[in-house]
Amino acid sequence: MKRGMKMEWNLERIQKEVNDFAEHTRKVLGKDIYETTKELEKCPIAISPRMTVAKGKFEFRITKTKKGTTIKPLGIKIAKNLLNDYHDEDIIQTIRHECVHFIVNVYKQDNHGHDKVFKQYCRALGISDATYSTAKSKVEARYIGKCQKCGYEYRRNKLRKSTFENWILNCHCHKCHGELHIIDNKEQVEYMKGKNNTIKKISLKK
Repeated sequence: MKRGMKMEWNLERIQKEVNDFAEHTRKVLGKDIYETTKELEKCPIAISPRMTVAKGKFEFRITKTKKGTTIKPLGIKIAKNLLNDYHDEDIIQTIRHECVHFIVNVYKQDNHGHDKVFKQYCRALGISDATYSTAKSKVEARYIGKCQKCGYEYRRNKLRKSTFENWILNCHCHKCHGELHIIDNKEQVEYMKGKNNTIKKISLKK
């Protein structure tokens, strides 16, 4: 590989990252977690072209009986656009985030989502305990729908007029329900909701 060339993210490279994190987990948490991390290394991994909002997902089947709850891991999915359009550190953070979901749910045999137990494990293993990814694409899209509350960004190269108007007038951030503004990078204009359900625009040109 030529110097300076970005190494491609594929299933093999994702698997290596998972294995490395499993080894790291064993060193940090000790022998009690050994069997769970070995299961993690065998967990099926898939790259999904359909995931556009979520960057990663740990899929599992949960069964509740009188004896308690059981978790059966089904696989880890990583969004194809994450691998293509984001920086390596954001990709690695996402993979590790999903690995922690696997470790906590399988070890505890319960669905902990993003609760305090999940966050404790994240901190112990040295990764962010943020519920949602704050990664930003390295690819410059023409339209950016930006939440005015949490800063989350929706990126599109094409946007229908009806979708454009709906984003501004009716839609809110899926994370925090904040108001969305749309930035048109080509025209250097920012659009937002105005008075009486109108669309207001501000020039970003200096």
